[in-house]
Amino acid sequence: MSNVKQVFAMRDDSRSRHSVQSVERAFAVLRSFTAERPVQGVSEIASALDLNRTTVHRLLATLESCGAVRRDPISHRYTISAGVLQFANVFHQTSNVRDIAHQAMVRLRDETGQTAALHLREGFERVTISQVESNQDLRMTYRDLGVPQPLHLGAPGKAILAHLCEDEIEEYLSRRHLVAFTENSITNPALIRAQLEKIVHRGISVSREERRPGVVSVAAPVFNDAGQVIGAMNICGPVHRVSEEQIEQIIPLVREAARETSRRLGWIESPVAETAD
Repeated sequence: MSNVKQVFAMRDDSRSRHSVQSVERAFAVLRSFTAERPVQGVSEIASALDLNRTTVHRLLATLESCGAVRRDPISHRYTISAGVLQFANVFHQTSNVRDIAHQAMVRLRDETGQTAALHLREGFERVTISQVESNQDLRMTYRDLGVPQPLHLGAPGKAILAHLCEDEIEEYLSRRHLVAFTENSITNPALIRAQLEKIVHRGISVSREERRPGVVSVAAPVFNDAGQVIGAMNICGPVHRVSEEQIEQIIPLVREAARETSRRLGWIESPVAETAD
């Protein structure tokens, strides 16, 4: 490596360490606000964290611009802003849904012998937040918990996508790059739309090796008390071990587990007669 490249590499490394340190210090400032110390000045925080006042003042100014803290114009002291509540709300909602769904997931795992999982919608992606693994020696598991995945690949994502409003479906299919993960991935908007219509018709989504080779998945949507789709529940197993006949037996079990979870979230099921499979 040339001397010039070494200099730039050292600078980049230095900037990276500085950025990480700034983030750590910003979180330390936020954590310094407690029930016992809800309002603090720059000097108090600097003393508690053993930082100089200039650094604390700069961190507070940044946090204020982000809506994380609020400065009183008269006392010039700071307190936590309502802006941080969005993170608490997300955590509460996610934890609440996970807890509510757990019993249905355990039963679904026991009834099917396959791994059951819960996925939540995040914009135009879905995130696996929980799973109850199969007891079988050869089983499928989600190694990517918390990692956003596209909605058009795999049964859980399509179960969510199918129940979005028409404008959102159109935006997803027309404006996003539809990636492929396997040779079975479907990226043609017209074919995906046809699949979505069938999913709504049946209330169930089935995929075979669309996102991961060797995996079959059966999923159903999960709704909140406003009737909006917030996620999906599914089972997944080795494609060679889950036959078409077994899938037909699994479908009503997955559908009912998702409906039970939705009802516990306040969803009121439509009295419209169910369409035959």
